[in-house]
Amino acid sequence: MKTILLFTLLVLANFFYGQKDSVIEKKLYKNGKIKLVTYSRGTDTFEIRKYFKNGQIGDSIWLFTDGKNETAIGIEKSYFENGKLSSITFHGKDKEEYVTDTYREDGMLYSHVVKPTGVNYFYNKKGEVIKQFDENKFDDEVYVRKKYKHHKHLKGTSFASRIKYQSATLVDDKNKMQIKSGVLISLVLKTDTNVISHCQIEGYSSDSIYISKFDYNNLYDRVTDFEILKFERTYAIGINQLKTIIYSKHYNKRRSFRARTASIVGAELKIFPVLFGILLYKDLNVLAPYYAGTVAAGFIISYYSKVFYKSMIPKKYDMKKWKLKVQP
Repeated sequence: MKTILLFTLLVLANFFYGQKDSVIEKKLYKNGKIKLVTYSRGTDTFEIRKYFKNGQIGDSIWLFTDGKNETAIGIEKSYFENGKLSSITFHGKDKEEYVTDTYREDGMLYSHVVKPTGVNYFYNKKGEVIKQFDENKFDDEVYVRKKYKHHKHLKGTSFASRIKYQSATLVDDKNKMQIKSGVLISLVLKTDTNVISHCQIEGYSSDSIYISKFDYNNLYDRVTDFEILKFERTYAIGINQLKTIIYSKHYNKRRSFRARTASIVGAELKIFPVLFGILLYKDLNVLAPYYAGTVAAGFIISYYSKVFYKSMIPKKYDMKKWKLKVQP
């Protein structure tokens, strides 16, 4: 109903005043300052601006209407009361397609979210990534099916005889990490800047790494039985061709389940005393120790959920610094 009214006001404003930009709605605070203004930007587009009581703009959004539906377009911004940017959203062609950057009051980036698919990042107060995942590719759903495990799909091919070793070690001056066959990694080659993602390591020879490349299936909707990762092909890459390896040894279903479970349980334990305290409202002196213990447990479990999430973040290994040594 509100959409139809706004659309009607837009048409009338454009007809009577003959202006492309005109005010069609205005609300004020009791102190007389502007609370909300809606501008006509033509017959089917309008802009809404909301303000704080101190006169500082709070939100600005552009909308397109067809008389029945409203769709956000262009750039949407939100601000803190002190005037600093709170969030900025870049809307795509589809109403479900957008990119949002959210900030803390000190100006530090809090999150980078891409919809409907894309890598999302969450940051702590120091600017470090503490959580990373793809909106449509949760860790426990991105997997290679059994028919592509343990070299089953390589039987009868030349790769079966060319693969000599099942593991290699990434080493630098102080650290080392083993990368075994069967894991999913991403690669960047010296001859290209694009990231080659969803690569299952099949094994190694003395100078090459053998990978099976998989592509994410955009038809996958978490309901239909499509393969989430479709097999493309297997090929060899010279170890000296590698520019960057992107990998996390903890990026697995088990760790993902622990992180999500700890996050949910921790949040519930912190809320539990408040809800039940209001419902029961018994002697607080008796219940206080139990409530305190529950809240403390909630914070501890929430802390470990953050640790789990952070441990799953893939790290970039620059092959100028790191060396990939094949293990017999």
